[in-house]
Amino acid sequence: MSYYPFGIDLKFIGYGGTVTITCSDGSFTITASCILKGTDILLADGTTKKIENLTYDDVLKVWDFDEGQLGSAKVCWLTRPGLKSNHYYQLTFDNGTVLKTTGINSNHRIFSVDQSKFTNVCDAKVGDKVFSINGTLTITDVQYIEEECEYYNVMTSNKINCFANGILTSDRYGNLYPI
Repeated sequence: MSYYPFGIDLKFIGYGGTVTITCSDGSFTITASCILKGTDILLADGTTKKIENLTYDDVLKVWDFDEGQLGSAKVCWLTRPGLKSNHYYQLTFDNGTVLKTTGINSNHRIFSVDQSKFTNVCDAKVGDKVFSINGTLTITDVQYIEEECEYYNVMTSNKINCFANGILTSDRYGNLYPI
């Protein structure tokens, strides 16, 4: 059994739930906001790997907001396999790309070109423009689907973003750095 900081076992975050941790200097909440199994994650060398096959040895293609250009970052955190949710959001883009995410209010985020920040997938609307590895894409369809799915999450060191099916994504910490 694998435990995370403070002895909290994140297996209890299934179904897009949350865990609140209280410490002597305050509280914080961990929310599962994740990418569905089968999603291609862009590696630094330009190849892709399914999210469920990522390891801590992988280096991902990221957007480096400090430098204003593409960069790379090593995987620093992965959820363990087998986490499930009872719903997901499916976004379709004008080039045919599909991205599926899940979580409480689908806290997983995509980079909104219109707002110049990461925005919640659950707030996405047809016509919104997002940043992709191939330039700006437009959302053509948004669906909320109630169906059990397996999900994963990945965080990269220092950059907190990655390209999922070519779309720049992040979790709820994506707007920590100035953009």
